[in-house]
Amino acid sequence: MDLWTLFTTAFLVGLSGAAAPGPLTGMAVREASRGGFWRGWSVALGHAMPEALLVAGLAYGLGSWLSQAPVVGTLSIIGGLVLLWMGRSTVLEARTARLPGAGDAAGRPAGNAVLAGVGTTLSNPYWFLWWATIGSGYVALSQAGGILAVAVFFAGHILADIGWLGLVAGLVASGRRFIGDGVYRGVLAFLGVFLLGFGVYFLWTGWRFLSGNA
Repeated sequence: MDLWTLFTTAFLVGLSGAAAPGPLTGMAVREASRGGFWRGWSVALGHAMPEALLVAGLAYGLGSWLSQAPVVGTLSIIGGLVLLWMGRSTVLEARTARLPGAGDAAGRPAGNAVLAGVGTTLSNPYWFLWWATIGSGYVALSQAGGILAVAVFFAGHILADIGWLGLVAGLVASGRRFIGDGVYRGVLAFLGVFLLGFGVYFLWTGWRFLSGNA
């Protein structure tokens, strides 16, 4: 997988997770509704901190383990199955989803928005599930390209998070004039189909590693 493909797919996979309604989006909505765009966007910066540490740990502390063909194959297959599940759920959700509004913000205590992003991330069990399956598989696949490939993967992934949460913060801060529920559903539907396709790719890659054909 070349660097451009790695960046693009990491961005789209990251965007599919970021765009789905969840606690992090709720926190960004809450902070933006209270303090404007930059306060809401700061939640994304807080989210990026534990993600950067985790990717570094996977790339360095677990690099030799992740580079083994059986590990790469197993993680890719598990990640592929999770992607298929997430893709199906996203496609189904797209039929009735609505863009989060200020009234959807989670009822958490006010505080530093960056720390709120860190806390919301670490308190979300689905975040750990994502990195234990899809994320770790992606890092393992990136290992073949060295540190640059891992950095490109992380850049694509985190830019999706920052971009989406920035969009949500901007919409809440300025009003819902630029996007409606129909566009939001269309985005979710596209990302759901993309997840399904990439899940198949992960399964195929995992089979190649486990069968010795990689």
